[in-house]
Amino acid sequence: MRNIDMIPVKPPIRRVCADFHGADAVELDILEARLGISRAARNKSERDAVLMELAVLSLKKQVEAYSQQTGDPYPSYDSLASWLESRHGTEINGHTADQAIKALNSPDGRSQETPHEHPENGV
Repeated sequence: MRNIDMIPVKPPIRRVCADFHGADAVELDILEARLGISRAARNKSERDAVLMELAVLSLKKQVEAYSQQTGDPYPSYDSLASWLESRHGTEINGHTADQAIKALNSPDGRSQETPHEHPENGV
């Protein structure tokens, strides 16, 4: 008879499958290209696993931020989704998401803001 301590423990496995269509599929391709996932992955399965790792890490951080802000450690899907949607324009490192997008789209990589977009100017 085998010693129970000698039986290898298999890690839990969770398979996640999702189909993206239309604009969502294009957006996902753009994200993968921006992150260089296709260069780092050898095949579709590995690419999807890397993408899911990043997605889960991001989701965990967002749930933690939501919980700290609201005091609710177990948000519902609806409340978290609403909170995430309302965060457009929230400051990160002193810059809003809109400012970061403008900087990404500018030729020199700097934000092309007008004075009224600087709250610190008091305008």
